Amino acid sequence: MTKIGMNWTDLAALSKTNVNWSDFEVLTTRGINWNDYAQEILNDILSTRVKEEVDNNLMSEFIEKLKTVDMSRISKDLTTADVMSANAIPASLLDELAKGLKSKLSRDIKLNAKVDPSVVGGVVLMFGSLRLDGSLHNALKESANVLKQKIERSYLNG
Repeated sequence: MTKIGMNWTDLAALSKTNVNWSDFEVLTTRGINWNDYAQEILNDILSTRVKEEVDNNLMSEFIEKLKTVDMSRISKDLTTADVMSANAIPASLLDELAKGLKSKLSRDIKLNAKVDPSVVGGVVLMFGSLRLDGSLHNALKESANVLKQKIERSYLNG
């Protein structure tokens, strides 16, 4: 595979050439630590107060979305879950999450709140190996993949 160094403006020139897109590693998410970039960007442009608001809003949206998630794969034996966020999770949101889980699973789930800066924002809920990811890190990664596919399709369709 041929590797080339490119920047965004090079894409226009590349699209006018007659090359096989698969020969190039352009705009790939492989090898990029999105955590480092997302954290750095957010720390550079957002105040602490704004980051906390974004974090809390993402957590609230996650809790709301849980109402539609099929949790039938969660073992009846599981009584605890890890909840990870970039910042300490406010007690009110933990309570809301616990109530939502109790409603969905018909049992109390003990939540182990953990601070994990790699989450960047939002929340990740772990039931053993089952991961429900409402993190900003995951949203950025998914958005980058969609953008990459869009650019690749645009290039291939010429």
